[in-house]
Amino acid sequence: ELSLGGCDGVTEHGLADIAAHCSHLAALDLSGCVAITHRDALCDVVRTCTALRSLVLFGCEFIADDVVDQIGASCRSLTLLDISRCYQVTDRA
Repeated sequence: ELSLGGCDGVTEHGLADIAAHCSHLAALDLSGCVAITHRDALCDVVRTCTALRSLVLFGCEFIADDVVDQIGASCRSLTLLDISRCYQVTDRA
């Protein structure tokens, strides 16, 4: 488990490190990580960390439908997904 909720210094570089070194991660909390602005970095994490059971993205303004699509395609073990206050996510996702 990795909880980075509220860590406003987490950037795409940090997500790249998670993707590269934490492939067996079961839970990830990125709530309020406002410095992450590129959706591709999170898509890389969910493509790599396919064992995720919990993913909290509360208030991450960069999250949009394409990220939710990638989460659905990659994270088959997911039992908790929090995309509250991710205002770019539409009903299509």
